Amino acid sequence: MVRKLIFCLWLCLISATAQAALSIDNATSNANSPVGAVMTGTITTSSTNDLVCVITKWLSTSGTVLSITDAPANLSWAKRAGVVSSVGGGFNNDYDIEEWCAFSSAALTSTDTVTVTATSTIVTNRETIFAVHGVATGANPTCYYDTNASIPSATWQSAATSPISATVSTTNSTDLIVAYTGSTASSYTPPTGYTALVSGGTGGANSAYYKVLSSPLSSSSVSFAYTTGNGGQDLLIDAFQDGSTACGGGPTPAPTHHRGIFG
Repeated sequence: MVRKLIFCLWLCLISATAQAALSIDNATSNANSPVGAVMTGTITTSSTNDLVCVITKWLSTSGTVLSITDAPANLSWAKRAGVVSSVGGGFNNDYDIEEWCAFSSAALTSTDTVTVTATSTIVTNRETIFAVHGVATGANPTCYYDTNASIPSATWQSAATSPISATVSTTNSTDLIVAYTGSTASSYTPPTGYTALVSGGTGGANSAYYKVLSSPLSSSSVSFAYTTGNGGQDLLIDAFQDGSTACGGGPTPAPTHHRGIFG
């Protein structure tokens, strides 16, 4: 009897601590915000303990992200990746593409408005907001992401050559990969095996795709093949790891607003 009781308690403990597979809780796209130094988007989520991320992209002479705030959740945002590119196609401006993330312990049942403020006036802007469910909780914020050196990846090309691609690898076999592209091209072919997260704007102007892995990536090429149009192209790839992955524990400190590994 005692042995059965211990076994039942062990099963209960395993069930309580088991991590759900990574998934997208929700995603939104704002591809036509007013021109200026500020753009806003909204998101709601159904689950607790989500990692909420914003990928911003705009055409500007020199603007980058100054700050990201949200309400009413008031999350703490940290820059994850970014790249500034000199676009082609006759534009005398730059594209700035950045990824910022914040952990939300509570479900965003009330519409949360995310406000991105730029350092200067922007010509056109795009914003993608998504929430990843199943990441580690109560751990160091770096535990949200795959630790492979190729992740995150942010790249650009000025000419309308095709495809735009990046080679990435992952340490884990159960990561959720997000691939984002931005371009003035009017049509494109997404990476094989990826599902649309959001798609907005004209052609590839603001498009994100995701894939949940069943095995690690090893020097895998992730690419968008543009079929028509011209101008510069950007590509940002990130990999999120689930909460069962071994990682440094301890309480989660408040993320700081830093420039990240790309800027």
